[in-house]
Amino acid sequence: MFDEPPGTIVQVFTPDQDFVVQTCDGTLLVTDWGADDWRPEVGMTFESLENESIGSPNRVDRYERKDELSDS
Repeated sequence: MFDEPPGTIVQVFTPDQDFVVQTCDGTLLVTDWGADDWRPEVGMTFESLENESIGSPNRVDRYERKDELSDS
């Protein structure tokens, strides 16, 4: 559906609410978030911090940690 690099916001439903982020294998609907003085905009890109590299065992998006993710 979307053809953007992973981490890119591809759709925003309202300025202060839900948004969709491209992932490496689809998209992720973000419905619960909080940040001071920030609003999601289409085209913004999230980047991992240097200490959270792709191979880091601490990354919550690793397949091995899938049971820790919330679906609510």
